[in-house]
Amino acid sequence: MRLRIPLWLVVAVLLPAASIAHDLNLTSVRLIEGPDGFLVVAQTPLSKLAESTGWKVESIDLGRAEQALDARLKLDLASGERVSSQVMLDVAGDKVTLQRSYRGALPAASLRARFYPEQPQSVTVFTVIRNGQVVGETVLDRTHPGSEDAPSRSPFVEFLLMGISHIAQGYDHLAFIVGLVLLGGTVRSLLKTVTAFTVAHSITLSCAALGYASLSPRLVEPLIALSVVYVGVEYFHGSLKENWRPVLTFLFGLIHGFGFAGAFAEAGIPREALPVALGSFNLGVEVCQVAIILATFPLLAGLLKRHPNPTAWMKAASALGVIGLGTFWLVTRMIG
Repeated sequence: MRLRIPLWLVVAVLLPAASIAHDLNLTSVRLIEGPDGFLVVAQTPLSKLAESTGWKVESIDLGRAEQALDARLKLDLASGERVSSQVMLDVAGDKVTLQRSYRGALPAASLRARFYPEQPQSVTVFTVIRNGQVVGETVLDRTHPGSEDAPSRSPFVEFLLMGISHIAQGYDHLAFIVGLVLLGGTVRSLLKTVTAFTVAHSITLSCAALGYASLSPRLVEPLIALSVVYVGVEYFHGSLKENWRPVLTFLFGLIHGFGFAGAFAEAGIPREALPVALGSFNLGVEVCQVAIILATFPLLAGLLKRHPNPTAWMKAASALGVIGLGTFWLVTRMIG
């Protein structure tokens, strides 16, 4: 089956997400058993802390950072005597870390609230590590604001749902993949294209979050926007042969994977928990992408029956609409 759908329909479907970028708003709080006591480590994106306080990133020093972090950390410990406290700023990596050491055995603990309860999309991951192993992990979000309120689901399920939720709330990279798919082709070529993007996205998301590769968000975000621009240009000219689309999609997918990876690094999720977090989050992202494609494809196909032969001006308007969408992202991300 061969299908070619005018991209002006794609623009109409994806336009509400035009201002959304890759922003997980993810913070981690870790309770770590040590040989002579335990540590409390809270790590959050520096830009989010600055936004929540109304300060400029460059104006935040160690004292102001500790004050703001202390106000945000709603951690209740059953026991423990604080020995030391220090703050580490990483402006280039957009992260700030509060580390406190305590005497005593690893106590029972609860996190009463996520770091940014005033921000609906913020998520805080609370992890307990004993003998180098993750023994407890809870995800606090809008529906489960405290660790005692959160359901007893496995970390795999928590991050799976987080991945699904993130795509459902904003998906500029999905604009690229859906737009490319809807350029037309056979079912076989469609599957190749989707698979190529998924594999590439998974590779860079995993490698970057594990610290094996990195790419600045100031470069990644504009490149993602440029990939959307490309979809419009390709639709207008149609110069790329169908069998080459999976190859190009794979290359763009490598870039898109970096879009989420930075958030994992900024949040400081324990390395012991990263494999499960990355695998299930990435699966959730892809499940949501496939679900949206399967839901919209029949709808768009039905609309195509009403306009089986788009005129030249409709094709030009479609291409310019997608190019304009990508250009909007490009400009706002370069100046943002």
